[in-house]
Amino acid sequence: MGFAVENEESRKSITAHARALLQVGGGVYLVILPNFRRPDPPVPLSSRTPTLSMSTLNPPQRVSRRQELREDQLTTLAAKSWDAFDRNKTIVYGVLGAITLVLAGIIGYYLYINSIEDDAQAALAASLKLYEQGDFRGALDGTADVIGLLDVADDFGSTDAGNLAHYYAADAHFRLGEYEQALDHFDDFSKSDNLIGASAHAGEAAVYEQQGDFSRAGDLYMRAALLFESDVTSPDY
Repeated sequence: MGFAVENEESRKSITAHARALLQVGGGVYLVILPNFRRPDPPVPLSSRTPTLSMSTLNPPQRVSRRQELREDQLTTLAAKSWDAFDRNKTIVYGVLGAITLVLAGIIGYYLYINSIEDDAQAALAASLKLYEQGDFRGALDGTADVIGLLDVADDFGSTDAGNLAHYYAADAHFRLGEYEQALDHFDDFSKSDNLIGASAHAGEAAVYEQQGDFSRAGDLYMRAALLFESDVTSPDY
């Protein structure tokens, strides 16, 4: 014979306990045995794994009062700076625009000077050929094909070649006996502490010497000797 379980609840109850089948004669009986399994011993408190929360693993960082004050000051400074810029942005933009224009003007000026320096050098070289040939008048006034020293000095006075044209023009006037014109160009020549600068002072001294002003000539010769000390040129001065 068989034993049927009437419902699911009974089936679960049977499953929760140990089951044993005893065969007696020709019948089969379902015997329910109680669960005598010894319960697990309690786990000691010391061996239990503690439960760690996120706050234990990552404790919050404490912010010092000094750091809070520093952050407040930075925030306040940034806010004040932005407010000042917003109130004066028209002036700020105007100043930035002016600075940009000045910088652009300076850059443009130097580009312009560099571009005309080549032209000035070419014009000076052509007039110096006449000067070296002893054609001092032609070197000063120029010819149909050559720009004279006077025009080079006037047209390119802001360049190094234009400045040097004053020096050669002064010497050409001196050689032609035109002493006042020579003094004018010696005065316009920007003198450096080099051989040409010393020669310009000596040229002025020579003009005053020719005019009989020996005291002033002596002072200029001494200045020329001290400006560029050389065993070759200083004794001549």
